[in-house]
Amino acid sequence: MNPVVGIDVSKGESEGFIFLERNIPLGKSFRFLHTHEGIHNFTLKLQEVYALTGRKPVIVLESTGHYHLGLVAALQKQAYQVIVLNPLIPQRARKSKLRKVKTDAEDAKHLAELFYKEELKTTPLKQSEQIELRFLSRQHEMITHAYVQAQLNFQSILDQLFPLYTNLFGQLFSKTALQVLRKYSTPEQVLLSDIEEITRTISSSCNRSNSWAIKKTEALVTAAKNSLMDRLF
Repeated sequence: MNPVVGIDVSKGESEGFIFLERNIPLGKSFRFLHTHEGIHNFTLKLQEVYALTGRKPVIVLESTGHYHLGLVAALQKQAYQVIVLNPLIPQRARKSKLRKVKTDAEDAKHLAELFYKEELKTTPLKQSEQIELRFLSRQHEMITHAYVQAQLNFQSILDQLFPLYTNLFGQLFSKTALQVLRKYSTPEQVLLSDIEEITRTISSSCNRSNSWAIKKTEALVTAAKNSLMDRLF
């Protein structure tokens, strides 16, 4: 016999369907969680298939971004043959069917049936370190993109509220620039504040001399006055 298990993977859980041989299903579809207990119960079903057929079943599933990675790693660690399909393959095959039913159970069954209809290649075993490194690289790229976008949005708002502030401290996102802006976020707040208090705020946020803080205070006041003029006209 040539057993196969089709798995429709989603976030946190999956739907499975088992064939002992082509057109010979083992019961109905079943659902399991991506938890230690859920995976254990799933492997018990796989052991049941082995007991009935004398062969370990092949596992067929679609690539789902990252949801399937943990499941694949757990199955490969137990020496199960896993086939991860490009979603275009089952989608193309599904279009050829006259009855287009779209449920998790039907998708799992459809993936299992593909094993008997298509020449599918086993997904090579990957080291967990490699998978984790790839995942971390993607996360780093996403976080970096979000960080850059947040900076652009921040500067866009600042250009409207305090247009001459940007170049006062060399680096807009330095500790000193952000701390001063947190306390004096508009030109009006700068002009209504005590000069000595502003100087103390600047001085306490950096390791520069008091004379440098005084010069920056003067530049800040000048920028506030000119920013108000820009907004009036």
